[in-house]
Formats: sequence, C-alpha cells, structure tokens
Amino acid sequence: MKLLPYNKINDKVYDIRAYIFIIFVCIVLTGATIVLPMFFALPKWIYLNIAGIYIFTYVSGLLPSIIFILFIQAVLFKVDIAYVFFSYSLILNMINIIIISLCADRERFIFTRFIISGVIMALFSKMIAAFISNIMSAGGQSFEYLFSLDVFIGQAKIYIVSAAAAYLLLSIFNKFYKKPGKN
Repeated sequence: MKLLPYNKINDKVYDIRAYIFIIFVCIVLTGATIVLPMFFALPKWIYLNIAGIYIFTYVSGLLPSIIFILFIQAVLFKVDIAYVFFSYSLILNMINIIIISLCADRERFIFTRFIISGVIMALFSKMIAAFISNIMSAGGQSFEYLFSLDVFIGQAKIYIVSAAAAYLLLSIFNKFYKKPGKN
C-alpha cells in the first residue's frame, strides 16, 4: 500500500502537468457524480460511481486520497449538501480508499486488480461503513438488509463499473501520454 503520491504507472513517469491533469479529471468526475443527480434522473450505478476517487487513489496513494475525500466532504458540508461532516458517505469513501490502496499494484497495470478491488468493496465496504456509522451515532440500526443478494448485486454494479471506468480512463491516458523530450 502506497501512502504518498505515486507518479509512475506502467513504467511511465508523469511530470507535474500530467499529474495535475489527472487530478483535475478526478475532481470533475467526483463533482459530476455529486451534482448531476440534482438535475437528472440517473440509475444508481451511474450516480453512485466512484471512478474519480478510484483514479485519484490509484495515482496518488492513500494519504493524499484521504485528504482529497476530506476536502470534498468539507465542500459538501459548506454548501449544505452534507448535513454532518463525519457522515456515512465519508466513512464509506474512506473504507473504499483503503481497499483500493491495498489492491492497487502500481508496478503493473492489471485490469484484474481493479475488478478484485471492486468485488471486495461490494462485499465489505458498505457493511463496515454501516457498522462504524452505527457505533459513531450510537444507533440501534439493524444490519440484516446488508446480507441480501440484492444489496450485493447493487454494490457490485456500482463498484465494478467504477473500477472498469477508472481502468479505461487510466488506459486512455497512458496510451496518449508521451514522455518529455520524445515524440
């Protein structure tokens, strides 16, 4: 698990401009995921996608990703979209970032690593986040619904589509990226 920014994927060293472009794409993807459902009726697997967070975590590592998600949560809190700072969605995103960081192989760019992390998130992230959120809120929430096949299939759609989209976007970026000084 990489804690600090990692600027090399598939033997391509990114210069600062390329890294800033990737971060910009992540911010746009994450912002679109938050704003678009306010104006359009979208399926859950589209408006709950985490492709921006996925790419950011894969490229930047664990620590910057946690700072990124805290920044996003602060903005949501400031504009009254999030009602509490330490919300269920913040906890869920933190758990997802940890899972992505654990599964990422930055030396080799492998599609199966992305899909494996999507499956692990589908199986465990919602359950762990609900448990932690329940403890923090001192609530007596039932967790029976988390063990249903429908919940797993819904989560699998969201996370596997996000993983595939993140892989596709990073593959496109790697395809067109040229090292400085080479044509």
